[in-house]
Amino acid sequence: MISFVIPDDFFSDFVLLVGNARFENLDLIKGLRDKASRIVGVDGGAAVLKKYGIIPHLIVGDFDSVDINTLEFFKVKGTEILHIPDQNNNDLEKALRTIVKETSNLILVGFLGSRFDHTLATLFVLKKYIKKYRFFLVGDAMEVYLLKAGNYKFSTEKGQIFSIFAFNRAEGVVLKGFKYNLDSVRLLPGSLGLSNTSLGREVEIRFSRGTLIVIKSL
Repeated sequence: MISFVIPDDFFSDFVLLVGNARFENLDLIKGLRDKASRIVGVDGGAAVLKKYGIIPHLIVGDFDSVDINTLEFFKVKGTEILHIPDQNNNDLEKALRTIVKETSNLILVGFLGSRFDHTLATLFVLKKYIKKYRFFLVGDAMEVYLLKAGNYKFSTEKGQIFSIFAFNRAEGVVLKGFKYNLDSVRLLPGSLGLSNTSLGREVEIRFSRGTLIVIKSL
């Protein structure tokens, strides 16, 4: 099992992936740009990077959501352009298959938009790669973590809302520091875990088997 504090250790070594879902926190995305070891624009995410004046190392996708002028702009800047027309996988999975594994930490911005089907597809794709990577998704209103079995601590504020769900099922789930704690229970898919709240500045989540989705409201 792994044991680490989220999100602190992500910032020591991570690749930043940028999608095209709406994201308004300019200061955060620029801060991530300055710390990322590699920046990847995922299809329409290239337009977002251009808007914010960020030059990625790579743009990948089938390019149905980005115009040729944007691609030419980045090509001149030295960005690698990788066109993968295959329609059997979405653009995020294409990116995950082509990223050089320089780190196991991936931070995703622009993947939590108004299209619920796209968000759901993102979570299913990430689940496939959870043994290879650790994922941290950032949106304007939430942070989302897809966790494999281990020990996790989250910095928080009193009263902050967490929703914790089993992706398939999770064994030996322990929650500490919450209004509703758990002590070594089996968590199955369902509404149990919705809208829990933190009681202090730190909460802890432990489990021995399975996958959890943790949604931290901002």
